[in-house]
Amino acid sequence: MNKNGFVLSLDFELYWGLRDVYNKKTLHPIMSKTKEVIPTLLKIFEENNIRATWAIVGMLYNSNLESHNTNIPQSTPDYNSDNINPYLEKINENFYNDICQAINEIQLISNSKNQEIGTHTYSHYYCSESGQNQSNFSDDINLSKNLHHKVHDSELFSIVFPRNQINYLDEVKAVGIKVYRGNQKSFIYRYGLSNSEPKVKFYLSRIFRLLDRYINITGKKSYKIKDVQKKNGLVNVPASRFLDTLPYRNDYSIKLVIRNIKKEMTQAAKNGETYHLWMHPHQYGRRSHENFSYLNEIIAHFCHLRETYNFNSYSMADFIES
Repeated sequence: MNKNGFVLSLDFELYWGLRDVYNKKTLHPIMSKTKEVIPTLLKIFEENNIRATWAIVGMLYNSNLESHNTNIPQSTPDYNSDNINPYLEKINENFYNDICQAINEIQLISNSKNQEIGTHTYSHYYCSESGQNQSNFSDDINLSKNLHHKVHDSELFSIVFPRNQINYLDEVKAVGIKVYRGNQKSFIYRYGLSNSEPKVKFYLSRIFRLLDRYINITGKKSYKIKDVQKKNGLVNVPASRFLDTLPYRNDYSIKLVIRNIKKEMTQAAKNGETYHLWMHPHQYGRRSHENFSYLNEIIAHFCHLRETYNFNSYSMADFIES
């Protein structure tokens, strides 16, 4: 396998991805808007021939609250913190329909050209938190696979681990998944983010990640895919950078991030390497106009690199070895 190019993956999670970080009042307007911008994202990708992997939280497949309450894995994690356990969540039906399910959006993505449907686990499962175990994860990923097959004709090939807490690769392989999004080599990214780690380590990691957005303290972000180590027979397509636009309130800060991404993409194209950018659709649920303009700038730069250096577009599943 000697592919080089631009990989794009999106973590599609709506309420289930941030329910332990923000309150319902804060999330409701953002996630409602997120459902509205999915067609715009898909239109941008189609117009520019962009292949992408959508890693979808399995709970979004439940079309109503009754289905959500019925689709429970055989065993569920008993996280040490109740705050991160979605099975303890109390939700009314209107709220659920607004931002906790996305079956129509999932079908729209599935029917769109060049878009791969992957999994983000069923419950936005945290593989490194205290109180969960291998059996819990196995039940979770099996339910995610079963719901995938009820909706899609395609196989489930790719996984993105929530909070990038990579674990249980044997269980992943057992359900037929062949590709995962790995982490960058640097110590600040290597193990993802976990609430169970010491608070000093957690906050230092976040500070270093923030610095890395602006001044690239962790070095080269692209790589030759043939040099990436495989684990448990799975193909690792590591992340290069996270396109995070939500925290920014001024153009200067985000322009620094965009400048770094474009520079790194150019280096990858010139060196025949792979560059894997990832993001969340809910970033476009706030400051939509500005954030779409930043995305279009990156996509336009990719199109230039494709014309100049044959820098192609790939989904994660495109790296499965034949």
